[in-house]
Amino acid sequence: MKLTKILLITLVAVLILPACTQSTPPENQDTDLDENGSIENPVEDENQGETEEEKEEKEEPKTPQVSRPEDLKGIYLTGNSVGHPTRFTELIELINDTELNTMVIDVKDDHGDISYLDTEVEFALDIGANKNKVSSMEEAMERLVENDIYPLARVVVFKDGNLGRERPDLAIQDPNGGTWVEGGSNVKWGDPHSEEVWDYVIDVAIEAAELGFQEIQFDYIRFPNKGGLVYPHKEAFIENHLDEDEEYSKSIVIKTFAEYAASRLEEYDVDVTADIFGMIGHTTGDMGIGQHLETLVSAEGLDAIYPMVYPSHYNHNNYGLENNNAHPYETVNYALEEFQERLEEVNSDVEIIPWLQAFTMGEPAYGPEEVRLQIEAGRDLGINDYILWNSGNVYAPYKDALK
Repeated sequence: MKLTKILLITLVAVLILPACTQSTPPENQDTDLDENGSIENPVEDENQGETEEEKEEKEEPKTPQVSRPEDLKGIYLTGNSVGHPTRFTELIELINDTELNTMVIDVKDDHGDISYLDTEVEFALDIGANKNKVSSMEEAMERLVENDIYPLARVVVFKDGNLGRERPDLAIQDPNGGTWVEGGSNVKWGDPHSEEVWDYVIDVAIEAAELGFQEIQFDYIRFPNKGGLVYPHKEAFIENHLDEDEEYSKSIVIKTFAEYAASRLEEYDVDVTADIFGMIGHTTGDMGIGQHLETLVSAEGLDAIYPMVYPSHYNHNNYGLENNNAHPYETVNYALEEFQERLEEVNSDVEIIPWLQAFTMGEPAYGPEEVRLQIEAGRDLGINDYILWNSGNVYAPYKDALK
């Protein structure tokens, strides 16, 4: 009888022990960990039995999509306009009633503000860049999808008051001491040489892509229009990005950033584009701001440039015109033709999409006729795309120009 009990106890122990040893590994047991410290190849897999396609579909974030129009015809919106229900609705209705099909929306604006509070970009949170201009960018994107409006994210790159204020170590410095402040706008700038500044801007762009924006349009992708400033990260850029026999230039800095941004955004299947001064097409240099046309369009991964060919921004007598602002057709036509010719010379397939003037600056006042003439100036060159700029987002006065 005792022998039978002993045999039964032994049998139970043999059956129980393996189960106990598999439930909790000993503290000192060697375990294969991944880079996050998690156990690789766990015994139980909640996705076991799913196909790879089903797993990928489950893991990929869902983002609203609108098919890219054959020709982009758009308007620019600030975060405040998107966040104002009445104004946003009116601008959607304007697009639905005209040939327009695109909105360029501030995600990161001229002050460095992120247009919504719930950003997950840590750097933006650290410097207090997130603002409550758009209560829900997700809902705004849903409305664009519902109305078949193509969404572009405007991301201002180096002009950034929040960054300059909270991280002066990353900002352009004044030769007389302290952080340099741009006259007029009273805004500070990040150092274009700083990789930390680059990564912050691109992190914002990636978040925009994840929200459903299908193009990242980088604005202020340049140096300030002022000489004699101090760039604390210039030497690090030279050391990290230039060969010993390679000559430094501001245009190389801008090109390097553009290529780095495009490489990080590649997996998100978005177009990467850049806003540039309209006069860049008229000068052989970089105007001291690092925007040299041939250098920029040679950046790998850059899909389009947006020259700001506003007639009011050209000096008198450009293109032989006494007052360029009074000649919207001629000014835009001459300017875009220069861009076309120079890109053809270097066999560039980068697209040209102009910013056009939908505002008054000087004489004469601009109305629908002046806007229509600018649009025609591009179309006569085979450039049917355009984006209208009005800083206050007041476009109703120009509706008659938009068939």
